[in-house]
Amino acid sequence: MPQTPEQRRAWYAEHREEIRERKRAYAAANREEIREQARAYAAANREKIRAQNKAAARRHYVAHAAQRNALQRELEAAHPEWLERSNAKQRADQAETLAHATRYRQQWTGPELEIVARTDLTTKQIALTLGRTRASVMHARRKLRDEPKFQMLAGLTDAQRQDMGMTGKQVSYG
Repeated sequence: MPQTPEQRRAWYAEHREEIRERKRAYAAANREEIREQARAYAAANREKIRAQNKAAARRHYVAHAAQRNALQRELEAAHPEWLERSNAKQRADQAETLAHATRYRQQWTGPELEIVARTDLTTKQIALTLGRTRASVMHARRKLRDEPKFQMLAGLTDAQRQDMGMTGKQVSYG
């Protein structure tokens, strides 16, 4: 085996295909054993893997933020009336629900989260029904989508989770 880094690089470059072929043969001969090892590792390191996946999703989100922001600014520049109309509606809805909010800044209960999880009602309808603000209902929906603890409190079934778009690994930074 070569001793210097340059010699090692040259040796690996020369034997690359042979090494790859040996790896393929080993993988083909030991497919089930390799799968079993992978399953055991995943089971033993579930939290570590989850943290790594979350960090990778965060890096991807941050890396593409500039592109998303540029597209959003283009749309807003092309159609400023859409943005103004949307913002005005959101502000009006928030003001209306704030006036009727009787459970303002109180902890969410399981039955409330069950209602928040309903997809047939608008955010404003839910806010007025529960005595919450529009912003708090939006925040609760975001937490329902992202946090398993809230999903458990709401008692969501798999079908309900799919209706809300919680089908795979969900990571949200909004």
